[in-house]
Amino acid sequence: MGPKQNVIGLGTSDLDRLMDVERRAFIPSIQTTEEIIRKRLSQEHVYLGVEVESELVGTLALRFAKFTPDFLDFTRRNPTFDEYAERRNEGDANAVFVYSLGIIPSHRNGTNAKNLLQGAFNIAKQKSMEFLVGDARVPSYNGSRENPQYEQFDTNEELHKAVDEYFKTGTLPPRSLIERDPVAGFYLRVFPDGKVLGITDERFWRGDKPCGGHMIIEYLKLK
Repeated sequence: MGPKQNVIGLGTSDLDRLMDVERRAFIPSIQTTEEIIRKRLSQEHVYLGVEVESELVGTLALRFAKFTPDFLDFTRRNPTFDEYAERRNEGDANAVFVYSLGIIPSHRNGTNAKNLLQGAFNIAKQKSMEFLVGDARVPSYNGSRENPQYEQFDTNEELHKAVDEYFKTGTLPPRSLIERDPVAGFYLRVFPDGKVLGITDERFWRGDKPCGGHMIIEYLKLK
C-alpha cells in the first residue's frame, strides 16, 4: 500500500503552501506571484491540491467559462495565457478551464497529476458542464534542460517541425506525435476521449521558452 493521497480544495489561508508548490514545480520563467493567485481566488477560481502524507505536492487551478469547439473563437476570447487564466468566471459558462497543473519533481512518478485532473473532471460533472478544457504545455518543442532541478526534456524535432507546419497549413500534428510530448501527451492519456482543438501561436505565453510560447489546447466533451 502506497503513501496516502488526498485531493483537497485550497483557499487564501493556503497561500504559503500554494506558493511553495509554485516555486518548486514550475520553471522560473512561468512561475506566478502570490498577488496573482490572490486575484484568481478573489474571482472564485478553484484551486485543487494533492497531499501525500499531509505534504502538499501539487496544485491545479480552474475557472468556469463559455466554450465552443471552435479554435478561432477560443483564441479571440483567450489571446494570451493571462486572459485564459485570469478572467472572471462567466455566468453563462458551459466549461471548466483547467490551468497551471504543477507537481513537485520528487512526486511526478505517481498518480498525483492524474488525481488532480480527475478532481477537475468531477467538479465539471457535478456542475453539469458540457466540456473540460485544458491548455497543455509542449516542452519537447524546444526541449527543457536549462533548469534541470525542475524538468529535463529533450527536443522532439519531429514534433517541432509539425507544430511549425501547422501554422503554415492548419494541419494539426498527428495525435500519436502529440502523445509523445511529456505534458501535452499526458492530458490525452488521462482522457483518451479528449480532442485537440488547436495550437496557440508564440504570443500566447512568451515566457515559456521550452514550449516556444505555444500551448496545445485540448478538450473533453462531457455530454
